[in-house]
Amino acid sequence: MTADKAGLNRFDYAWNSFLNEPFTVSCEKAVSVAEDEIVAICLRNENPNGWEPYLEPTVVKSKDGGKTWSDATLLCDKKGRVYDAIVCNGDIYVLMLANDDFLAKLPEHRYYIYKSSDGGDTFSLHGELPGDVVGYAYGNMAVRDDGRLLCVVYNSKDEYNMPYYISSDMGKTWDETGVSYLKKRIRNPQIAKVKYGFLLCGRAGCMSNELPMHFVLYTSKDGINWDEGRYISENGQTAYYSNMLVCDNDDGGQTVIVQASVPYSKGRTNISHWTINIK
Repeated sequence: MTADKAGLNRFDYAWNSFLNEPFTVSCEKAVSVAEDEIVAICLRNENPNGWEPYLEPTVVKSKDGGKTWSDATLLCDKKGRVYDAIVCNGDIYVLMLANDDFLAKLPEHRYYIYKSSDGGDTFSLHGELPGDVVGYAYGNMAVRDDGRLLCVVYNSKDEYNMPYYISSDMGKTWDETGVSYLKKRIRNPQIAKVKYGFLLCGRAGCMSNELPMHFVLYTSKDGINWDEGRYISENGQTAYYSNMLVCDNDDGGQTVIVQASVPYSKGRTNISHWTINIK
């Protein structure tokens, strides 16, 4: 394993695929089920330039905090992209859109939830999102205070109204579906459960010129009804792929690290971070 001067370990699975295979590998989501254990969910792109069409997603594991990794195994036999992964009561749940493109275009393009109860060694189909999802893309999950799963996705046909789904059995069946109105729009929504409510961030739309494509942050008490939002980066270019990491502090508060790809010129981005302190 090769480390750079900062002590960061190279992700050889992606590096070797980039050099030697007819596809590229990226890791959009990773979870931890035990101390120093990492389960990385990998996206494989058949295009050597690093984008669609997608192949079947893979899983690689580390038991030493990312210094060394297992060989890759298939998560499932469907081509597509895993948009989120979470841990609940020791089990891993992933949200995947089964399609070789980021956008659902046909009725057979479905969102599936896969579950692993053995730390990411194997995954089995657990459930799927109900109803028509044509025109939908991306997706994110969080567990509410009442123990129910909240799932949100992006509707390319209506960026003001974000579809949501609520389940009492982590996605096997669904209790409630609806849409959440977002005044500044949303694309690639990322949600996080925090003390007192929820955070939501993402690009402020993309499909129309009604509002600028800035990076927006919303807050909510219930994960359904959101405030007016605020721009935390104003550039107007189509970047801002983002994520949030919630850290529990010793004093009972929380620190939320918001990360996004921020454009600084056409076709070029840097990673930026914001910190939110919750008392």
